[in-house]
Amino acid sequence: MELPANKRILGRTAACLGVVQGLAWAAMSLAAIILYKWSPTFDTATTYTREIGLLLYLVFIQDTSPNTNFVIRPLDFTIFMWIYFIMSVGWVALSLDQFVAIHYNKRRQKPIILMWSILTLIVSLIDLIFTCLLVRDYSTCNEYSEDTYNYSCYLAFGIAMTLAARGYTLWLVNVIFSFYMLRTAVNIEKRKDKFANLFSDHSIPRVTIPKPNNTAPIHRSEELEPNFLNHDNSFPSFLYPTDKLDQEDTLRSFQSRSDRSNENRAPSFLSRGEKFSY
Repeated sequence: MELPANKRILGRTAACLGVVQGLAWAAMSLAAIILYKWSPTFDTATTYTREIGLLLYLVFIQDTSPNTNFVIRPLDFTIFMWIYFIMSVGWVALSLDQFVAIHYNKRRQKPIILMWSILTLIVSLIDLIFTCLLVRDYSTCNEYSEDTYNYSCYLAFGIAMTLAARGYTLWLVNVIFSFYMLRTAVNIEKRKDKFANLFSDHSIPRVTIPKPNNTAPIHRSEELEPNFLNHDNSFPSFLYPTDKLDQEDTLRSFQSRSDRSNENRAPSFLSRGEKFSY
C-alpha cells in the first residue's frame, strides 16, 4: 500500500540518515578494533588533530591512564566497538532497503520500516548506555591534582561522550524518527485491515420473498370453477348447443341476423358501378 507523500519524504530522509550514520560509525568502530589488535607506535604529535587522536588512543585503547576507577577500560571499549560495528552494518543495509521499498512502493514496506525502527531504537539505547558510562568516568577525572592530566582526561572523555551521543542533537533526531516510523508501520497495517474489511463482503445481496403465513392447501370445488372449455373443441361450452332444440334456435338466430345484414347492404348494381336512370 502506497504511503502518503509526507511520510514517503520522511521515510527516505530517515533512511538516508541511517546510511550516513551507519557508514561513519562502522568506519570509526572498525578503526578502533584494528588499533586495539595492532598496537602501532606513534611519533610525537605535530598537529592538534594528531594530538587528539593520540590522546584518545592512549586513554581508551592503550590503557596508560593512572586512574583505576574508570568503568570503561580498553577491553570494555573494544567490546562496545564490536557492537557498534555490527549494528552499524545492519543499519546501513536496512536503511538502503527502506529507501528502495518506499521509493518504489514495494510490498515489503511495512516489515522493513518496522525492523528499521526497532534497530534504530536499539542503537539509540546503546548510545545512551555508553554515554552514561562515559559521563561517570568523566566525573572522576578530577581525582588527581595534576592539571595536565585533568585537562587531557576531560578532553578525551568529552570527545568520546559527544561521539557516543552522536552530537546529542542527532541522537534525539534518531529517537524521534524511530518512533515516527514505528507508528507509520502500525498505520500501514491498520489501513490494510480497513481496506480488506471494506471489500471482503463482495457478494450481491439478494431479495428474499417472504413466505405466506397461511400455507394450508386450498380445496376448490368443481362447482365454483366454470368449465369454459369443452372436451372436444376450444369453444366455450355456453356457446355450444348441447341438445337438438338449442341447435335449431341457434340456427334461426344466425339466419335472422344474416337476413338483416343483407337488407342493409347496398344494391349489387351500385357496387358494380352501373348508372341508375329514371
